[in-house]
Amino acid sequence: MTDPSDQYFAAPLEDNMFDWHFTIRGPRDTEFAGGVYHGRILLPSDYPFKPPNIILLTSVRWTCPQCGDINALIPEEREMETATESKYASQIAQLHIHNMETPDVQPDHDADASSEPTAAPAPADSNPPSAVPSLAPPPLAEVPADTNDLPVPVPPLHQPAPAPVVHRPPTPPTAVARRQPDFVDSVLQGISTALLLALIALVYKKLLHLNGNMIAD
Repeated sequence: MTDPSDQYFAAPLEDNMFDWHFTIRGPRDTEFAGGVYHGRILLPSDYPFKPPNIILLTSVRWTCPQCGDINALIPEEREMETATESKYASQIAQLHIHNMETPDVQPDHDADASSEPTAAPAPADSNPPSAVPSLAPPPLAEVPADTNDLPVPVPPLHQPAPAPVVHRPPTPPTAVARRQPDFVDSVLQGISTALLLALIALVYKKLLHLNGNMIAD
């Protein structure tokens, strides 16, 4: 690109020197080739100590192959065209259709039962079962006439005596057997005894050494 002036143009507004508008042509051999993009450059009041704000007003998604076809410029239309049906959408729709189906009507068993011939009742048994004899109350003994003819109930012949309650003395608690020292306890006891003897021997040796020094002096 020998002359960059033919690729872009920028100029400020007449009433605001901090608001610049520019146009840029798309570079060759790129997907933006042939496009003209419009934007704004807003310079802060303390420029150049603060950077400017650049706003691109033209959409960079210019994919209109023919004149008059503006559907590609509308994001909603482009999303509707590119959207594909999900594989789960058809399955969910089928499940909804199955739920809308009416359940199968169960056959009327009462109508079938009424159409079938009724069975003859079983003949009555000529020998009815004998009634269970009821237990009669104990007979009342007759007493002489001088007792105003009052019946006296006869006590039962055999009345079981109550079983005697056996009170067992509480068993004394068994003494807990002392745990016998095992091999580890024996070893620990032997080690402690040996250490104690060694300590006593060391103290005795120290006393003998001090006594010898005193005698020598």
